[in-house]
Amino acid sequence: MMILNKLKTAKRVLFGNGIGEVWALLVRNIEQYSLRFFRFSASKFGRALYRYLLRHFQSKADGRIKILYVTNKLEAEFGQTARYRIYNLIKSTQGLVKAKVEIIENGVYRDAWAVRRADIIVMMRVDWSPMTEKLVEKARRNEVPIVYDIDDIIFLPEYAANYCTVLNDTFQRDINKHTEKFARYEKSFKSCKLATTSTYFIAGIMEQQGKKVYVIHNGFNQKQFNIAKSLKKVSQPYRYIGYLSGSESHNRDFAQALPAIIKIMNEFEDVRLRVVGYLDLSVLPPEIAAKTQIACYMKWTKLLRHSAANYINIAPLDIDNPFCHAKSELKYFEAAIVGVPTVASSTDTFKR
Repeated sequence: MMILNKLKTAKRVLFGNGIGEVWALLVRNIEQYSLRFFRFSASKFGRALYRYLLRHFQSKADGRIKILYVTNKLEAEFGQTARYRIYNLIKSTQGLVKAKVEIIENGVYRDAWAVRRADIIVMMRVDWSPMTEKLVEKARRNEVPIVYDIDDIIFLPEYAANYCTVLNDTFQRDINKHTEKFARYEKSFKSCKLATTSTYFIAGIMEQQGKKVYVIHNGFNQKQFNIAKSLKKVSQPYRYIGYLSGSESHNRDFAQALPAIIKIMNEFEDVRLRVVGYLDLSVLPPEIAAKTQIACYMKWTKLLRHSAANYINIAPLDIDNPFCHAKSELKYFEAAIVGVPTVASSTDTFKR
């Protein structure tokens, strides 16, 4: 009965944490019963068996590159970055790579099997923690290269003040808080020899830190393209100026376009403003606010249908802030695939 319980425990650990942790559990049990000779024999046999299994599975490989993507729980469950930096890339490289996605909090840093099986590990927007440190150490021991991927410049503490400016937050305690957070991202970034990012602007900053960097642009997926193809243009009573705000951090960006919007909407009776996300209506004159529609933050599949009804899309950004120059092309390509042109600020990315 005791052996049966041990096997059930091993099965649970295997599916939860991987074969590496099962082996660690076995060794701990052997130590508990002080079977020194058996422990030595089992360890020797186990290492030989492990090497055999690894060679066996590799011999069965189909030639595809094996990529292990690692991100954190917040990004995987609530962030939009994982869609562009992981899932869209996996879809676009089907047949060429064999990809697996892991959340670092789930224990991938303990799974020697997952690490050894990978040709490349990509840490996407992962900050430094004891879990990250263990993953990096395990990858180095197994000579698996780690690539750090991020689509923002939150990996250098010196940009924390710029970030707070975007948020319109000038409290020193908040700047200090973000500086500490950025320092954790910096440590993860510096632990990797290679880096990938979404824009040439960010790549230039990374290269100044001595990294070998590759630019992998953000892009849309096949589902978005299929939705776009299925949409039909319908006649509208108004010409809508579309603005995808997302969060209140864009108030400063919107201010760049506000004078022109007021002028146009006063001059042309059939023009309306449509906002998705957050916008402080107090920044608008009453007559403009009365002609403004604000929709809540919406799922990306629904957003395409919403955007298709716009006459034009705007992407105003504060060009004095480096965070805005780091923004990727998604500000215009998701409007473009539903046939809507964009008027944008002259950031580094948009000028390119």
